[in-house]
Amino acid sequence: LTLVLTAYVFHIPMSLFGGQGYVHIGDVVIYLGASLLPMEYACLTAAVGGGLADILCGSAIWAPWTIVIKALIATCFTSKGRKLLVKRNYIALPIACGITVLGYYLAESILYGSFITPIYSIIGNVIQGVVSSVLYIALALLLDKINIKNFVILRKSHLLKQNTENNINFIIINLAHRTKTGQIKLYKKN
Repeated sequence: LTLVLTAYVFHIPMSLFGGQGYVHIGDVVIYLGASLLPMEYACLTAAVGGGLADILCGSAIWAPWTIVIKALIATCFTSKGRKLLVKRNYIALPIACGITVLGYYLAESILYGSFITPIYSIIGNVIQGVVSSVLYIALALLLDKINIKNFVILRKSHLLKQNTENNINFIIINLAHRTKTGQIKLYKKN
């Protein structure tokens, strides 16, 4: 989803702002994923989605930088708590925007050998961060109203003893039903 939203939906070349690269709303999915997934998986999906989007959009030179920047952004958020919008995730939004702005400023400075040229990209990166933050809050509010964390529960699995499936690191349980006593009945997706 990060790949699709980054590469194909709301994809505006930064040249409109005088910079390099492009502005997109793929960060919304990174924020949501980081609010649902355990951190290591949120970082992985953010890095892979963002990096592949750069490659598919003809901006492969940015892919290594994007992989690092998007993984760092995911570390700002937490999946702990019963809701997506917890205090830490509100605080994470300006920090994620700052990582985007500073990360791409440094990347462009190194790639193009100038600390002046990337100044023009700052406005596009700030717009991307602010729009992504607003959309994240709106979507997270809606998802919290339907108690999304009661329906999609992501848990780390226990390693299977003497089994060839030891590489399974987490189980996605797509339905959870809270009983009257507060117990959660889990149903695995087949």
